[in-house]
Amino acid sequence: MSDLNHNNNNEHPDFNGISGGEKLQALRDLIELTDNHLTQQVLAIGMDTHEEDLIRIEAWRASFETRK
Repeated sequence: MSDLNHNNNNEHPDFNGISGGEKLQALRDLIELTDNHLTQQVLAIGMDTHEEDLIRIEAWRASFETRK
């Protein structure tokens, strides 16, 4: 597992700066979308047709699960 801390003091990873495996784990660890910038990043990942399918699916799951 990466040493990237995804939820350190409400800080979130820069999804543009991390690799596929780290991005997937960061999306899985995401508990809530706390601000507009984070929401936009997650939705952009879900819509990016160049992104891996599993990562896109996890982005959509995160966007829906965190809204409950």
